[in-house]
Amino acid sequence: MEFLADSAYSGQKHLDIIESFGMKPVVCEKGTAKTPLTEEQKQNNRAKSKRRCRIEHIFGFIENSMGGSFVRCIGLKRTAAYQWLTMFAYNLCRQVQLQV
Repeated sequence: MEFLADSAYSGQKHLDIIESFGMKPVVCEKGTAKTPLTEEQKQNNRAKSKRRCRIEHIFGFIENSMGGSFVRCIGLKRTAAYQWLTMFAYNLCRQVQLQV
């Protein structure tokens, strides 16, 4: 399983945590004023960002339009059901957008 993240998660501490969960980190590299990114690194970041961007748009829509950033459920089953219903509602909204 891959963990898609931006350059905020590029530190070694974050990478160790990601790997401890058995995930492969797919993290954009970060440049500095002293060591700017090479063209190859920029191309790699673009490829990684294309996948990550699509996922972030979905969660951004859910958070902004559907109030999905805060879950008020007690219990794992209720929380899972809430998340499932939220994703189902997103898919319905997206279906309407695609048909228009």
